[in-house]
Amino acid sequence: MNSPRLQVREATEADLGALTAMTREFNDYLDALGGAAPSPDADAIAAAAMGRLRNMAFGPRPLCTVLIAELDGEPVGYVNYFVGVFMDDATPAVHVADFFVSKRHRRRGAGRVLMLEARRIAEGLGASRMLWTVWRRNEEAIRFYEELGAELEPHDGAVLMQWLIKP
Repeated sequence: MNSPRLQVREATEADLGALTAMTREFNDYLDALGGAAPSPDADAIAAAAMGRLRNMAFGPRPLCTVLIAELDGEPVGYVNYFVGVFMDDATPAVHVADFFVSKRHRRRGAGRVLMLEARRIAEGLGASRMLWTVWRRNEEAIRFYEELGAELEPHDGAVLMQWLIKP
């Protein structure tokens, strides 16, 4: 896939170290967008998250798939997605749960290639749509998605609702 310098491939369990580092950077980025300093235990938070991801992505019954972008063999970004069903027309829908490209590697094509690969996968599944959320404060990401041809959900502008479920 892609050029010899920029490759996208499905992540494996061996990529958990790189995913942990990128997740930490992503969390710090989101904290900064919200006006907060990085969490003092950010390393532990990212490591714990990747510990849980291990079974969800690489276990015997994976719930999601992670794609890694590599530039000259170095992991520089990822997209995490899962397949669901869009009930309005009962077709597959690909849900992007997380997408990130390391700041020092942005504007080199990795993000574009990751999102286009996820779209290619969605098309191959016969999906009617690919969905994701983006924080309204993340104007850089919104511009990036719009440059790719994505649109805000027409009815509500992509409002994310949640229920926090405590174990």
